[in-house]
Amino acid sequence: MRFDTSKIENYLESNFEMSLFRASLENLTNKDQPLRFNNFSYSMRELYRHVLDRLSPDDQVKKCDWFKPVFDENGKPRRPTRRQKIIYSIRGGLNDEYTKDKLKIVIDELLSEILESYNLLSKYTHVNEATFNISDEEVNEFSFNVLDYFLKIFSLISDTRHSIFSRLHQHLSNELTSTIISETRSEIDILSQDSYIEGVEIYEFEVLGIDSENIYFAGNGNISASLNYGKGDDATEIVDDFDFDFQCFSSVHSPTVILISSESISIDNSNWFEDKDVVSEVSTLQMESDNSSVDF
Repeated sequence: MRFDTSKIENYLESNFEMSLFRASLENLTNKDQPLRFNNFSYSMRELYRHVLDRLSPDDQVKKCDWFKPVFDENGKPRRPTRRQKIIYSIRGGLNDEYTKDKLKIVIDELLSEILESYNLLSKYTHVNEATFNISDEEVNEFSFNVLDYFLKIFSLISDTRHSIFSRLHQHLSNELTSTIISETRSEIDILSQDSYIEGVEIYEFEVLGIDSENIYFAGNGNISASLNYGKGDDATEIVDDFDFDFQCFSSVHSPTVILISSESISIDNSNWFEDKDVVSEVSTLQMESDNSSVDF
């Protein structure tokens, strides 16, 4: 029974996480160690803890409006619970009402599945007759289960976050188009006497992160612009496309209100200055345009 470990590596980011994962797997190769499977399981549970802490820092979890502290017997607040950290890793500061009513994603159902996988993962860390000095066949079977539970936890978190963010795509597209069309873009405006944005298309976007307050986006797309020179019978129009990059964010309290500043949109007009023929043509058109507007 083989397991594709690269699927788990896709969810690991730091060198430490990757090293811990590979060291965990190394435990399985030491066939002279009767605790090899237990050591593997324990280190995998530690890896789970580190990845979850990265996805859900305690200070950010505590800042969420939906967070309710749990107190110990002395009345001191405990760390956020595993359940709360999983909730944060999925939706950040988004509240339950928005997630369930607007996005149609029921977190409780996912939580049950994730926590069940964690309990099964944790079960194998205990040393008892059933897991001590077990056979190669059992090591293969049990380690496959551990890896599968680990993968299931983070794939569920990742897939749900993707569903949340993909449903914001249309709002992002609308706000971005409105911002670009409504404001003068100097990168395009300098290329002609009059310029007009005719269309905006987002090629791709990604969520850079979500915390207790905001969702952060970045992406790229294409702008179709009309560049106009001269007047009347001498009028000339050139329609060209320009690639652009952008960054923006929205509040977890109003996720569909995408906030984009003009400065966070970068339009690439370099082709106009790299192509000497185009530059020459534009210069000629601008000169003709200037002459056509002189009064005698």
